[in-house]
Amino acid sequence: MGEPNRECRRFELPRVLGRESWIDIWNPFFEHAEADALFGALREESTFERRSIWLFGREVTQPRGITWAGDLPYTYSRSTLAPRRWTSTLARLRTIVADVVGADYNHALLNLYRDGRDSMGMHSDDEVELGAQPTIVSFSFGATRHMVVRAKRAIAASEPKPSYRFELAHGDLVVMGGAMQLDYLHGVPKTTKVDAPRLNVTFRRIVLDSRS
Repeated sequence: MGEPNRECRRFELPRVLGRESWIDIWNPFFEHAEADALFGALREESTFERRSIWLFGREVTQPRGITWAGDLPYTYSRSTLAPRRWTSTLARLRTIVADVVGADYNHALLNLYRDGRDSMGMHSDDEVELGAQPTIVSFSFGATRHMVVRAKRAIAASEPKPSYRFELAHGDLVVMGGAMQLDYLHGVPKTTKVDAPRLNVTFRRIVLDSRS
């Protein structure tokens, strides 16, 4: 594996209730050839499925394919992902994540967007098993898509909720930290401008075993 790019841009988001939230973006983290190789390996090693989750009180099919690896179960939207072995490529990415963030991550969720019709709704990674202020790490491969970030509440009573758009391209890495999962939502909206697939690999550090 080639040497990744170690330079990133940090975006400090407006503080909510005095809490700090930030996003680090490496654009790119992997050079194009390395990103191509990883994209191909991840798709070859993985079998994607379309699972149901509960959203706003009703059961819906997720508008994208998913697969995962993890040492512990992870539950979101009333859907539990049981422990599953790490493929060789995910294990390599896990080692890189530990080097970048300085902590071992024990779960990876892969989302495959077939084209711009597939999406990710606005949400926060605020499940109790992730701890109070989790740091979320995410790689992007394939088509360029936009991540939308929006505050859960207005910073000031007379102002609208802050909203931002970040372009995520092939080989990019995003780290979301501080109180971002408490105070902000993020998602990947549909678009008619993209007709190619995108693969997102999100690493989480589960600190509580939901089976206990």
